[in-house]
Amino acid sequence: MSCNCSGSRGNFNGDDCVKDVIRKIIRAQRRAVEAEEDTCFTSCDRSIEELLSPFEENRERLRHNTIPFILFCKGNCKPFVGAGVRREHSRRSEREEFECFESPIFRAKSFVNGNEDCVRLELLVPVRHRRNHEHEEKHSHEHCKGQSVCDFIPEGTRNFRATGICITVDLDCFCGISCLDPITPLRARDED
Repeated sequence: MSCNCSGSRGNFNGDDCVKDVIRKIIRAQRRAVEAEEDTCFTSCDRSIEELLSPFEENRERLRHNTIPFILFCKGNCKPFVGAGVRREHSRRSEREEFECFESPIFRAKSFVNGNEDCVRLELLVPVRHRRNHEHEEKHSHEHCKGQSVCDFIPEGTRNFRATGICITVDLDCFCGISCLDPITPLRARDED
């Protein structure tokens, strides 16, 4: 099955559109610190432009460093849900335990050894803010069993947390990408 991706600046070949957007996201995230501008028109391009836009005068604005995104698999057009396991300190038992994370939301880290077909992605998990300003992290496997991206994002989500779990994927397996607004994710926790 072939897929066609089109943006407002023209059509992309189905095999190249996801790679092109990932390439742009990685470049934008690297350049975000330099506050360079980029002119773009599609939803992912707007997120890239926002990430790179200079500080507005007379207005304090948080500078973001990440464009989170969702990938859609070729063939079935379903969102790709990444999974990984990491060791965490358990509050209950005072020991370290392995904990599973699932998420359809990713941050591009880098291409693998200069190969633009393979990219390293970090799983991001939603974080809800409580009234007492504490953060409540939801691991997707704890609260949903559905395949909808919306099932992974609980009501009240205000940010995402980096998990520190990175996966390597072949971009030839995807035909679609959807970008979220730029964010600065909360840092991954080494220990609780």
